[in-house]
Amino acid sequence: MLVLLVYYMFSILGNAIFNGVISGDILDPYYKNWNDWHHSFIVAFVFSSGEDWPKSMYQCSLNQTDGCIMG
Repeated sequence: MLVLLVYYMFSILGNAIFNGVISGDILDPYYKNWNDWHHSFIVAFVFSSGEDWPKSMYQCSLNQTDGCIMG
């Protein structure tokens, strides 16, 4: 039960911080994105499992010169 609370807190925090990150290789517009709470929860679970961790962190760190919007 405590793990679900931690996932909930990180999904709300990730939604607040990474809401403006555009879709790419890992973060897609359908399931894995930070646009709302439900999808942020899925992303928090995927990140905790370590699936494509380096690619997703690279995608979240892109800036305006790379064609992304500021988060």
